Amino acid sequence: MRRFPVAGGGILVIFILAALFSPWLATHDPVKQDLANTLMPPAWQQGGDASHLLGTDNLGRDIFSRLVHGARVSLLVGILAVSLSLVVGTWLGLLAGFFGGRIESIIMRLTDMQLAMPFILMAIAIVGALGPSTRNIVIVLAVCNWATYARLIRGEVLSVRQNEFVELAVVNGAGTGRILFLHILPNVVNTLIVMATLDMGRMIIFEGAMSFLGLGVQPPQPSWGNMLADGRAYLSVAWHLATFPGLAIMLVVLGSNLFGDWLRGFLDPQRKKFLAGGRA
Repeated sequence: MRRFPVAGGGILVIFILAALFSPWLATHDPVKQDLANTLMPPAWQQGGDASHLLGTDNLGRDIFSRLVHGARVSLLVGILAVSLSLVVGTWLGLLAGFFGGRIESIIMRLTDMQLAMPFILMAIAIVGALGPSTRNIVIVLAVCNWATYARLIRGEVLSVRQNEFVELAVVNGAGTGRILFLHILPNVVNTLIVMATLDMGRMIIFEGAMSFLGLGVQPPQPSWGNMLADGRAYLSVAWHLATFPGLAIMLVVLGSNLFGDWLRGFLDPQRKKFLAGGRA
């Protein structure tokens, strides 16, 4: 079973490195058109060219180059969206769980309202109002996702604040900020790390969906979502246009899920004891 998290981590590392070094890995300019070589198949198929390893699209642009540059965009959007929603949701969840009363009621009702709205429809509505761009898609994904973190962290705080070390800190006159960030937050950070890892793949899927609909990253800047959108009209004559970006999304999501599942077991002492007992 240990091979699966290693494989998941390896997939993520490969795509992260591809994103970081995309200017050097790309064999062509990802936005340069070559209308004399449109819809060229991958190099290993008849009619392919070794200079275009994964073929070209309907405008003659090199798919491999667009794929590695698209990794930078898609991963960056996913990481920023998860980071922003994590910070906002964690802060609100800490406040709701620690103070309770009216503050908790207001934050939780806002959370319920946000969770009641379909994620993708809310994202489409906001992007439609703000306009499609990379910055706006990050903001939209963060706004639509903070409530998940807030509800989870509020539940964790309700459990942690009953412990004796928190009560002792209160008795000793520790300030609210000190209690929240030095006594409570370190005890919920494992949950945050695991959730953020698992959420990464979901954000990449949503970014791809928004770009596919034309409401995310705008052409000619490549992203996996708009590459899928470009390729859907050519599935019968050029399967590779949509297949390779689709595989990239699938592999990143698979890698993040495998790694996140392993991380959950690694950071959860009770789960580790259970697994150890099962092997014994």
